Amino acid sequence: MRGLLLKDFYIIRSLVILLLVVYLVIGISLSYLATPWVLVVLATAMLGMIISSTITVDKSCGWIRTVAITPAGRQTYINGKYLLYLLLSAAGLVFGVAFGAAATLFAGSTVEEAYLYLWISAVLALIAGSILLPCHFLLDEMKSMIGTIAAYPAAAGFFVVFVLLLGPSPLACAVTLILSVCAFGGSWQATKKILERKDL
Repeated sequence: MRGLLLKDFYIIRSLVILLLVVYLVIGISLSYLATPWVLVVLATAMLGMIISSTITVDKSCGWIRTVAITPAGRQTYINGKYLLYLLLSAAGLVFGVAFGAAATLFAGSTVEEAYLYLWISAVLALIAGSILLPCHFLLDEMKSMIGTIAAYPAAAGFFVVFVLLLGPSPLACAVTLILSVCAFGGSWQATKKILERKDL
């Protein structure tokens, strides 16, 4: 699996630099227009979405079919993609927290806002990932792009529904995080089972 993760790292290396520039430009603007902690959500989403480009590259060059007959196999390939998504999202979360904390020195904020946006970031990352990863594995390029576009609004809708039902409370936080982890884990296992039988 280490080799698969390194391959993906080389694919996304150039994209990360471009995204960092875009993030800084958007982030500086947003930190003045809204709370600086919104940058945590932005960084988590931007880095998490990079995984879709690695799957697209694998499909276009035929690697997704080649890996199926290597010792790594389909299971390890899928595990690698889901794990990389989690790592990229976590890196985005950490980077967003660092950048958001630095921005609060100039814009001001509260600890409650920090907790709120960390919660939003975690839920959006897990729910969106549970949608966009299977879309890229199982659908053609056009449909998978639609799935990617729909993933984050769907995740936001999930979050809003529970906040409206339970309020922004510790209970809502616990329930949404548990359901998000279950959705991501279920997506991971379902994708592996489907791809075991699906012709690539």
